[in-house]
Amino acid sequence: MTNLASIKKHKTIKKPTGSKVTAKDSVKAVSPKKRVKSNLHPTVRKNRLTDIVEASGSTYKHLLENSRDVIYKFNLKHEGYEYVSPSSAEILGIKPEVFVKKRLGVLSPLLHPDDKSRVAKHVNTLFHLRGRKKKNLYIEYRIKVPSGEYKWLADNHTVVFSNGKPECFIGNISDITFRKHAQEELLESFDLQKGYMNLLTSIQNALPAHIAMLDKNGMIVTVNESWRQFANNNEFPPLQSYGIGANYIKITKESKGECSENANFIASNIQKVLKGKLKEFQTEYPCHSSTERRWFRLIVTPIDRKKNKGAVVMHINTTERKLAELALSEREEQYRQLFEEDLTGNYVADTHGKLILCNDAFAKLAGFESRAAALRSRTFRIFSSDFSNTGFVSLLKKGERIPVHERAITTRNGNRVTVLENIIGKYDTDGRLMSVQGYLLDITARKNAEDNMKKSEEQYKLLFYGNPQPMWLFDFETLKFIDVNEAAIEHYGYSRDEFLKMTLLDIRPKQEVKNYMHFRNKLLRSKNRGFSGNAGIWKHRKKNGDLIDVEITRTPILYRGKNAILILANNVTERLLAEENLKKRNSEINLLYQASQEISASLHTRDIYDSIYSIIKTHVLCDSMHISSYDTGSGMIECIASWHEDKKLDISQFPLLPLEPEGYGMQSRVIRSGTSLIINDYEEELKKSLNNFFYNKSGILKGKRPKKGARTKSALLVPMKLEGKVIGVIHVMSYKLNAFDADDLRLLEGLSAQLSAATANARLYQQAQREIAEKEKAQLALKKQSEDIILLHDAERDLSSSLETEVIYEKLYMYLKKLIRCASMIISSYDESDNMIRCTGAWIEDTRHDHTSFPPIPLPERTDGTQGEVIKTGKSLIVNNFDEVIKKYNSKYYFDESGNVIDFENENDRIESDVEVTKSALFVPMKLGRNVIGVITALSFESNAFSEKDLRTLESLSKQVTAATVNALLYRKAQNEIEEKEKAETALKTRTNELSILYEAQKKLSGSLDIEKVYENSYHTVIGIMPCDSMLISSFDVKTQMISIVSAWADGQRPDVTLFRPLPLAPEGFGIQSSAIRSGESKLILNYNEYYAKTVNRYTLSTADPESVKMYASALVVPLKMEEDVIGVIQVLSYKTNAYNENDLRILESLSGSITAATLNASLYQRAKIEISERINKENEISEIRENLEEAQRIAHIGSWMYNSEDDRIYNSSEIYRILGIIHDSDSFSFEEAMQHVHPEDRERTRSRLLKAIEDKSHYANEDRIVRPNGEVRYVKIVGEPIVDHRGNIKGVQGTLQDITDFKLINDELLRSLGEKELMLKEIHHRVKNNLQVVSSLLRLQSETITDKAAIGYLKMSEQRVRSMALIHQQLYRTKDLTRIDFRQYLEELCNYLFFAYDVKRADIGLKLNVDEIYFAIDTALPCGLIVNELVTNSLKHAFTETKKGEITISLSKEDSGKNMLTIKDNGRGAAQLDFENTATLGMELVKTLTEQLEGTIEVNSQNGTEICISFFDQTIKSKTAH
Repeated sequence: MTNLASIKKHKTIKKPTGSKVTAKDSVKAVSPKKRVKSNLHPTVRKNRLTDIVEASGSTYKHLLENSRDVIYKFNLKHEGYEYVSPSSAEILGIKPEVFVKKRLGVLSPLLHPDDKSRVAKHVNTLFHLRGRKKKNLYIEYRIKVPSGEYKWLADNHTVVFSNGKPECFIGNISDITFRKHAQEELLESFDLQKGYMNLLTSIQNALPAHIAMLDKNGMIVTVNESWRQFANNNEFPPLQSYGIGANYIKITKESKGECSENANFIASNIQKVLKGKLKEFQTEYPCHSSTERRWFRLIVTPIDRKKNKGAVVMHINTTERKLAELALSEREEQYRQLFEEDLTGNYVADTHGKLILCNDAFAKLAGFESRAAALRSRTFRIFSSDFSNTGFVSLLKKGERIPVHERAITTRNGNRVTVLENIIGKYDTDGRLMSVQGYLLDITARKNAEDNMKKSEEQYKLLFYGNPQPMWLFDFETLKFIDVNEAAIEHYGYSRDEFLKMTLLDIRPKQEVKNYMHFRNKLLRSKNRGFSGNAGIWKHRKKNGDLIDVEITRTPILYRGKNAILILANNVTERLLAEENLKKRNSEINLLYQASQEISASLHTRDIYDSIYSIIKTHVLCDSMHISSYDTGSGMIECIASWHEDKKLDISQFPLLPLEPEGYGMQSRVIRSGTSLIINDYEEELKKSLNNFFYNKSGILKGKRPKKGARTKSALLVPMKLEGKVIGVIHVMSYKLNAFDADDLRLLEGLSAQLSAATANARLYQQAQREIAEKEKAQLALKKQSEDIILLHDAERDLSSSLETEVIYEKLYMYLKKLIRCASMIISSYDESDNMIRCTGAWIEDTRHDHTSFPPIPLPERTDGTQGEVIKTGKSLIVNNFDEVIKKYNSKYYFDESGNVIDFENENDRIESDVEVTKSALFVPMKLGRNVIGVITALSFESNAFSEKDLRTLESLSKQVTAATVNALLYRKAQNEIEEKEKAETALKTRTNELSILYEAQKKLSGSLDIEKVYENSYHTVIGIMPCDSMLISSFDVKTQMISIVSAWADGQRPDVTLFRPLPLAPEGFGIQSSAIRSGESKLILNYNEYYAKTVNRYTLSTADPESVKMYASALVVPLKMEEDVIGVIQVLSYKTNAYNENDLRILESLSGSITAATLNASLYQRAKIEISERINKENEISEIRENLEEAQRIAHIGSWMYNSEDDRIYNSSEIYRILGIIHDSDSFSFEEAMQHVHPEDRERTRSRLLKAIEDKSHYANEDRIVRPNGEVRYVKIVGEPIVDHRGNIKGVQGTLQDITDFKLINDELLRSLGEKELMLKEIHHRVKNNLQVVSSLLRLQSETITDKAAIGYLKMSEQRVRSMALIHQQLYRTKDLTRIDFRQYLEELCNYLFFAYDVKRADIGLKLNVDEIYFAIDTALPCGLIVNELVTNSLKHAFTETKKGEITISLSKEDSGKNMLTIKDNGRGAAQLDFENTATLGMELVKTLTEQLEGTIEVNSQNGTEICISFFDQTIKSKTAH
């Protein structure tokens, strides 16, 4: 955090000038005049570098040892380094001691292959320079550093002469790698970059992965088509063109959802890749949408690991693989659960029978306490003689299948059980048996049951046929009857033959078949398939069609090897009917008793009627019901309760009906006769009624029957009697035919008697209660009237005594609570100027609430029963159905019991809520003269809560409240006007002064485009307005989150801002500047010490004198904003306590805008100048590149073209027209015009290939002939690449056309010449071989004419040498490669010849060749062949003189160093000590000479025979390296 304050701990800071200043960790105000000046010694003139290095105490030794460059001295006379500075270890990767110790050749092996010859030439020049004056030389080269990379070095050295010859050179080596790389990047062609980017974009768009390219700072440069499609498909807004230009690392950190948990981890690793710390980063993360589950793999790879140019981010959809993994894991878990929880004993064992895995069922079956005990057992084996059979293993090893079988086994505790066993082998990929998996099912109980069944089968037969109850036996699988007894035949009416052709389903009705199959399937799925006992009661059908109820008893048996069921059927039809009737009668009695209890418990007719309806609805088929009363005096029938389809109807809509004449009307007939009536033809009965009414589905009464909807088809009418007289009728209706029977009638008559008595009692009770209540009410009303008169008088006096409206309203509410039943009160004012009604006071159930929460309401046009009507008419209102009124006019605003205003969009929202709506209201106008200025509203949640008396009371109080309110308002208005006038005068003066200051500051700040001048003007403006001992202006970089000081002033002086290091944004809650940047809000700091204690990062400025430091006491901190973004902070500090106020803060905030604008203008001006200059340079470069490209095309005879498929034209560069030999009159021609330039023989082939490439969107390359207008035929090479848009549609082809006529002619000539030279070379090798053969033959013929053995030996050895050379030439002309031979094959032929020449048999002396596949050119093969000839000949002649048995071994291999190692060894008697330096024999001298020719070395070992090792380089490779 940037603060100018003090701290006690001292540090030593190096300044750029080299001097040191004692500083404190925090900044105090410093006067620059007191800074310590640097004491720099003058540069010492050096004569010899050695003297400088040895001067340990001097400044220059310190400079040499701390120099970033490598400084050295090389003595040419002694050819060694005398001094190398320590920086060589960092730059070159070589310590200085290595240079001094090795002297020469330290850097040579590390040079880049392309630089070696150039450096060697430069060094050679140094040695041959002549002169007397020092010469400065410079060279650039590359060396390989220990990391494996190449560094560019600049070697600048001065040659010192002595007596005209170079004595030494002194130089410095600088690392210029960064500069070189920068130059390489600048030299890249703009067109090449564009082509590369187009190709890269095409490749990216073709990939299914979502790809984005980031620059080295993490900004998204480009994205591929898959990225865009993913964004569109997931309805992501195309923010910043799909993220281009945004910081991907920041986006990652701010991500939400499941992947947000790893956001920081992912962002951190992306940064590591961008910085080169990671070669690659991969991770997998979930990205689920609302409709599907998805996973992606994120792969981040650098674009160029060496140059740190950015990275490629790929998101690959791995959902399919992830879902497969989850499914596999789920299946594995299911398999594990099935394995462990299976009731079958499952196990896995090795081939020796030891358990690997088993479940609890197996452990229990084998006699173990648990599965863990079975697996721990070391002695238990699956294939033991007691438990199983070892023969199974041998069968499984053969790959044979073991069928499922039964077996008796002995468990671990000695029990004998029978199991059903299945054994399966598990094999590896080679078919070897790895383990055995088995399944054991304990069938001991079943086996015992089967044995018992067989024994009891005969006993069942005896009981079966003689049983008097129907019995039969059927197959459980097929359900066919197997046998029936006589009782079944007699009872069901089928013969035995008919039974045996039928299944169990044939004696059941259709519905019962479905129930039985469900019962059977349930048995099959359950573990109790062998269920025996009572199977319940079922319906059967006899042959004659009668249905009977039978009670079934089933017993499973094994009959003739089949699973069969023995059935005993007991006919219980009559028993069930009797039981049903008994239950029904008991139910009726209980019901009547319960009804009497319910009805007698209530004295309210409404509750009695509801109880009766509920009972009837529950026990009778009732769709509608009426209860009617009959008045004998008037002869009228009145509906007193009615229900339709479970809805209680409004009885007020039912008319009074007269008693109809004899024989008419259903109710009238019941009343006249006093008897009940069951009607099963309701339509017919309606015709006999004179007075009919109908209601629709919603229960609304209609005069006509509705055309749609269900109609009543049955009815039950029962009279209600009291003391023998009919007083009413219960009328029950149903939509079903024949819905009622005698049971229903009996039930309803019982209920009717109870209803009649209960109704009479209720009416008598209610009449008595009404009389008592009326008397008490009259007494209370009289008492309350007198109290209200006294209270009203007190209220009028009290309301007139206050000048505060709030007090007036409070008193009014308190009096209203006492005078009328008022739960809530609202006082509204009406402003005629804007036609708005506003709430000025609200009290809800003894609590005063904020009336400002009530929104203003315009005076409505429709005003029935609302405040608007009172305001318009000036008359009071009583509204006792206020809830209906506000529903009717769709009131939006309500308040709850807590006084909170609730805004409902519609009535349905209010109904769904729990808000209780006011039911009663009083509205009284507040009048000033004839004008209504407001309304007093008294509210109650009770219905009909207010009376006319309450209205008159409120009207009386309203007059007093209006007068008191007007007086209070006039008083408050006068006071406010006085205060406002004083404040306005003060504010006007302050604002005028501020505007004047800001105007002058704006003029000064906007008058310069020099940013430093802007900062200086800002400071002088501030000190002219407010106290300022120091001022800081900081900039904030959003990308790096760093704060940098750009301008600072302390005690009138301007410190060097380069001394302030940039600081990171402090954490939340810390730092003065950081808090202002995070919040975007200004701060007035009057306790600077407290704020300073919370700073994290502090700037330090100090003088040498600590006593001069002071601590600031006050500060102003204002953020500098550009639109809504904070781009910096300005701080103004003072030593004085309470130096600033809110006015100063407001002025500084106003100034900050001008400072920001001026700063931005200056920055934009400077940036614009730079950008214009760069753009001009770039345009010049592009123009130069374009000219160079055209010149390069002209020189290389290569033209560029582009075919546009939309207009079918080919656009060309100027070189195309030169190649075609036509005039360049336009920049394009049509496709067919282009084809006319192709040779007629090539035209169709060229057209079809080019069109095929366009169709396939593929690369095109071909060599064709063209015909120029003058008839000249030229050869051209045409290359093209398709142009594809982001949707994959081809737009055309772009490519090049190169004139290759000269190349074609030269190539044909070269091929012809090469063939001739190859033939000639073969002929030369053949002739050389023949000539050597002639020489060899002459030597052999000459030896036949000489008798001197020594001479014969010499001639023979010469013959062999010539023969060895001839063999090489023979190999060369026989092989396809005329430049080298297979040396292994050559050695075989040479040794065979030598063994033949010396008449050596392979049985006596063996030959062992250990030769790699090595090919030598003639420069290496000839000397190497002669060496082998000499050494093998020497072994054959001298090694085996004492014994004729032995072995010669020839080895030839290539070592890692690049050298070839030739070893010739024999196990003969061993030669005397060989000295190739002082040899007297021609053969050994020849070996030595040839080895030197190969630049090789010789080593001799004479132990256990003779071994000669020759190490040499391939001369051809060395020659190529030298070139």
